[in-house]
Amino acid sequence: MRMKILFLPIIATLLNAYSCNEESMHDEVNLYIEQVRINQYHTDTLPHFSPDAISILMKHANDFSKVKRFPTNVFSSFQSDNLTLGECLLCTIENIRLNYGNYQKYSFPCRVAEIQYDITVEPGTGGISSTDESDLHRAYQLYYDWWFNNEKGFEEKRIINPLEGSGLRWL
Repeated sequence: MRMKILFLPIIATLLNAYSCNEESMHDEVNLYIEQVRINQYHTDTLPHFSPDAISILMKHANDFSKVKRFPTNVFSSFQSDNLTLGECLLCTIENIRLNYGNYQKYSFPCRVAEIQYDITVEPGTGGISSTDESDLHRAYQLYYDWWFNNEKGFEEKRIINPLEGSGLRWL
C-alpha cells in the first residue's frame, strides 16, 4: 500500500509533464498554421515539428485559400505566386516525413510548396503543368489516407510517398 502511495505523485507528475508538452506542441503548431494563413510566418526555414504535429496540420491542410508568404528552398531560384495554405501545410508534413530526426537548418522537401501535375507519366510527353483545385483536393486525400488510414507506425509510413503513382509531385 505504501508503495502505491509513493508512485502516485510520480505518475501524476509525469502525466502532467506529458500533458503540458503535448499542449505546448499543439499551441506551437496552431500558431504556425495561423501565421501562414495570415502571411505572418517570417522565416526562411520550415519548423522542425515531430510526427505528432501531422494530425494537427492535416486538420487544416484541405484549405486551399491563397497565401502570399511561405519559405522557399534557399537552394532554389524559383519563387511561386500560387501558394495555398493547404499546399504549405502539406509541404510541412512532407518535410516531417522526409527529414524528421535529421533536420538540417534549411531542411526543405522541395523547391517550393507547390504541387504540380507531372505530365511525364504519359508516354511521349515531358515536364509539368499546373494543378487545379480538384488536383489539390486529391493530393490532400492522398496525404490523409497515408496518415489516417494506414496502421503502420511513423517509421514505416515515412518511406511511403503519398503522391507516388498519382501523377502529382512537389515542384
